[in-house]
Amino acid sequence: MHKSFPESVRNSTDLAELNRFVHEVVGKSCWKATFTYPDELVLHIGEKIPYSHPRLASQFKGEWLFGTCGSEWVLSTLTAAAELRMALKTIGTTAIGGGPLTRLEMEPVRETLASADYEDSAELKEKVAVLDESVVEAFVVAQKAVTVALRNDSQWWLLSVEHHAANDPETGGVADWELFMPQHLYIEFRPGGVWSCLRSDEPIEGEAELR
Repeated sequence: MHKSFPESVRNSTDLAELNRFVHEVVGKSCWKATFTYPDELVLHIGEKIPYSHPRLASQFKGEWLFGTCGSEWVLSTLTAAAELRMALKTIGTTAIGGGPLTRLEMEPVRETLASADYEDSAELKEKVAVLDESVVEAFVVAQKAVTVALRNDSQWWLLSVEHHAANDPETGGVADWELFMPQHLYIEFRPGGVWSCLRSDEPIEGEAELR
């Protein structure tokens, strides 16, 4: 059973509160990584839910959908040394799963596997396919980026999505990232570290296809 998510949080900068809300995605399966545009990565997480649109009736989406929007992102493969030293820090305890995550610490030993800068879309899709059937081990929102740690057996990956400063002209008013959740809710994280929890079943102008 899902916890009750907030339905009316708007324009907050409280990252501790946000990390508590998104912590439930940890431990769920990421069964597909795909793209809505050439470099806008979407992770399908949790149960497979049929699309409601008639043209997509035979297709499924994740119960949770994490989208990178127009932000720069990097997918890295962790080396063995980094895997052994990775530690998930929780509020008041160091036990994994002991509470909402506030940060993720690890040895800076990693190898870039793919990024939003790749020009070969076919190669990019092939590279991110390693995330199919992985498990979300951490979802940590910090000031400079959101980091998603995923694991498949003994292999670890890190997906980092860069946050933009407020009034950054390169963003064009687009969110840094979005996380669609159960109960028809989604988190929108905008430049400047401002986030809102909104209804996804209430159409808005410019609504994204992945909704």
